[in-house]
Amino acid sequence: MKKLNLKFVSFAILFATILMTTTSFAQRGNGNGNGNGNGNFNRGECNGISNLTEQQSKQLQTLRTAQAQDMLTYRNQLGEKRARLRTLQTAENPDMKSINKTIEEMGAIRTTMMKKRAAHKQEVRKVLTPEQRTQFDMRNGNCGHKGHRGNGMKKGNCGNNGQGYGTQSGNRKGNGQGYGRNANN
Repeated sequence: MKKLNLKFVSFAILFATILMTTTSFAQRGNGNGNGNGNGNFNRGECNGISNLTEQQSKQLQTLRTAQAQDMLTYRNQLGEKRARLRTLQTAENPDMKSINKTIEEMGAIRTTMMKKRAAHKQEVRKVLTPEQRTQFDMRNGNCGHKGHRGNGMKKGNCGNNGQGYGTQSGNRKGNGQGYGRNANN
């Protein structure tokens, strides 16, 4: 009887340990992940829009190239502001006035980017025929080059790696919520 009790207690302890271990690994972490989107941005065509002429394709490629250059400039500015914000927030004596100003500047850049994207979509629509416009609009103005979900790893706030998911157009990185193990729980 004692051997049966000892085996039962040992099995119960082992089961409880496994259960607690797997539960702690499943806890959500605070990591922000990066995902790589694999789209058809660089093909120079609007996939799914029928009957594009050679002239339309060239015009669309010119518009996309100019848009990409603009967005690259704004993304670089945002990256610089993010680094500045991180520096300000981690200073020994954080200056809230400077932190808030940097946040507002980042918001202004994002607003400008959204306005530029909206203007770009309207420029693309001008190149298309009414039938092609309908096809373009049905794709939410994404000319068939919307990226796919990608996976990436990024260090989380708890010092742990978290799985990241993001969507973006073309072969670019996307920002998303990271999930990882929280070592504190």
